[in-house]
Amino acid sequence: MVSEKTTHPPLPTPHSVEKSTLLFDEFFAIRRDELLNDRGERFPYYTLIMREDAVVILGKTSSNLYIINREYRHPVAKTLLSLPGGYINPGETILQSAERELLEESGFSAQSFLFLGNAFPYPGISNQKISYVYATECYPKRAPLREPAESMTTELWQPNAVHQAIQAGAWVDANLCTALYYLSIKSDE
Repeated sequence: MVSEKTTHPPLPTPHSVEKSTLLFDEFFAIRRDELLNDRGERFPYYTLIMREDAVVILGKTSSNLYIINREYRHPVAKTLLSLPGGYINPGETILQSAERELLEESGFSAQSFLFLGNAFPYPGISNQKISYVYATECYPKRAPLREPAESMTTELWQPNAVHQAIQAGAWVDANLCTALYYLSIKSDE
């Protein structure tokens, strides 16, 4: 925990000199900014502009099993252990989005949804914020309705098996680790 007595000098903030969009489609844009640092040096900075808000759901059944997706991710050309999640639609709350995404990607619903926290997964290149939600008493409701780009299977895992797989070096989506961490600090309260 950071003490209130701890003070840090302010960090110099680069100033934007020029902006230009390099690529844009319905999902994202890449913007090249020309920045000026506190030493008067100009440098390019690339930003991935995405829909800002997304949600990731750590679901657990009444039998104490996590809902885990095995999902192929083309940029890394690997199948990763991951969690259901996706963009928060306009007009949706975080918990409404969590309920919708859990059902769409896994076919499961839940008795309750608890907000765990927010994180910026790659703030060096993107403004996207992810909200993490814990869904409990999950139960199968219907077949998943996955998008064409979603190549995944949904599995039920014992919590210790998930932790062992991560410790053993399984390929994982960082959102899985972040959700587990947020749950662990909520459990410590």
